[in-house]
Amino acid sequence: MSVPFLIIDGYNLMHAAGLARAQYGPGDLARKRLELLIKLARRLTVDERKRCTVVFDAIDAPPNLPGRFQHQQMIVLFAQPGHEADELIETLISQHSASRRLTVVSSDHRLQNAIRRRRGTAIDSDVFLKQLESPQRHVGQPSAAPSANPEADLDFWLQEFEGISPEKLDKELVDQSHDAKSDWEQRIDQLQQRIQNPNGLDEWLNESSGRTPPSKPT
Repeated sequence: MSVPFLIIDGYNLMHAAGLARAQYGPGDLARKRLELLIKLARRLTVDERKRCTVVFDAIDAPPNLPGRFQHQQMIVLFAQPGHEADELIETLISQHSASRRLTVVSSDHRLQNAIRRRRGTAIDSDVFLKQLESPQRHVGQPSAAPSANPEADLDFWLQEFEGISPEKLDKELVDQSHDAKSDWEQRIDQLQQRIQNPNGLDEWLNESSGRTPPSKPT
């Protein structure tokens, strides 16, 4: 059985995992976000990580990282300022070339309806977590972290991300990848290029839905 593509609603899964907080101190949200990525990297197989995309809202996005980067072969995306992760996930669903092999992890009914319309699979975040943490589940190699201590892992990744420039990160990702990009990765690249300006995502969504954008007042 082929490995499905995964799109994960990042903050929705964080909430289900008990990592979300009503209030965050300085750096807390970034730490919880990284804790979630480390958890996923440890429990997903290598093939699953290669087909996994985690999408976060723009709130508290890392200022020194591009809107797209990789963590243990998983693609991590941040919505552009002024837009929600739901919008970006809906666009990814609409543009996916193999939607019947696509699983969306979110308890959001809007996203569940979007993937079901394209004959894909929707799974609630809490159900996904139970499956992920099942003792019977086969997992791949553990993520490459310097310690088995979760707190040490978080400190390591925070130090790794601190002060790194987008140019340096992009070069490292290119150097690490010797294979041609998959069609899915190319589509994400194209999407990221289209949403570099504030109106880009609105234009993309209008094109995908066939809607005519409202005229600007003169």
